[in-house]
Amino acid sequence: MSHRIFKPIAVLSIALFIVSCSLLPVSLPNPVLPMSTTGPTLPTPMATLTPTPIPPSVKLIGYNYKLKDVGDGWNEGRLSIALENISDQLVGNIRIDTRDVMVETKEDKTYPVTLYRLYTESSEGSPAQEIDFSGLPKVIPPHFRWTRVGRSGEQLGQYYLKFRAAIVAHPTRIVFPRQAGYSIDLTTAQAAATFPADASALTAKPLTALTGKVLTDEPNKLLVTLDGTGVVTDQTAQLRYTVVNRDKLDAHTATVAVSILAFYFGDGAVWPLPVNSPSDSVTAGPGQTVKKTLSLGQVFMDKRCNANLFALFQEGGQNTLYKLSFCK
Repeated sequence: MSHRIFKPIAVLSIALFIVSCSLLPVSLPNPVLPMSTTGPTLPTPMATLTPTPIPPSVKLIGYNYKLKDVGDGWNEGRLSIALENISDQLVGNIRIDTRDVMVETKEDKTYPVTLYRLYTESSEGSPAQEIDFSGLPKVIPPHFRWTRVGRSGEQLGQYYLKFRAAIVAHPTRIVFPRQAGYSIDLTTAQAAATFPADASALTAKPLTALTGKVLTDEPNKLLVTLDGTGVVTDQTAQLRYTVVNRDKLDAHTATVAVSILAFYFGDGAVWPLPVNSPSDSVTAGPGQTVKKTLSLGQVFMDKRCNANLFALFQEGGQNTLYKLSFCK
């Protein structure tokens, strides 16, 4: 009887001993790894790129530069701003950042410069952070200059720079830190600027070159041609044209249109036009020849006719510049 009880107890004790041994922590030797002679592999660093400045398609022209003693040891400088297309393509949509603009001096002292834009004829304008012609379509021909978008006689939208420097300082250059490639040399600033371009840079055709240009040609009906002359009436520029009705039995009507991209004025204004404008409707009786004028719009804002009026015509997919000699 005693042997039967002891045997299962002994078996149970041995089993518990084996389980407790399996739960004890076991210390294993650390594996020996081969030593690296090359060091860790690191990602290849990217090369430092120095951006190449892109030459601007326009340059800034400073003119009408004035220095004025405003007291307390200070001079106030003021400089009107124009832009010139220095590329060989039509340009537009121009924005130039003028924040942090400075004027340098011969004495190595710099002073802050503020950009102003005129919003009314009589005001000094309001400070602006950029020269903004972002709404101007690409209508500025190579070598042409402009100061604003508008009609002749308007000053709205024109820009100028203003700064203060010590009266003993000698301002030399205006720099634009946020706009690479732009600066204005004050030592060569022009007293005045010629618009829309220097005479040597103009390649415009005369208005007479439009003589006989066909605007409408309907077989056996109307033939409409330009006369190559123009006139200004009530500040409105007009082109003269001739209508010939080749039908001797009936009257006919046609739409007469010229495609002008923009006007350019001698005071620095540029005035873009909608595509396929201006236009007119004309009727000629049987076998009649009619002389008419095509209104180009009120391009002059005062009664002074601007002699330097140019227009960019679209002709068969090509752009041709004409000088419109309306002023006598």
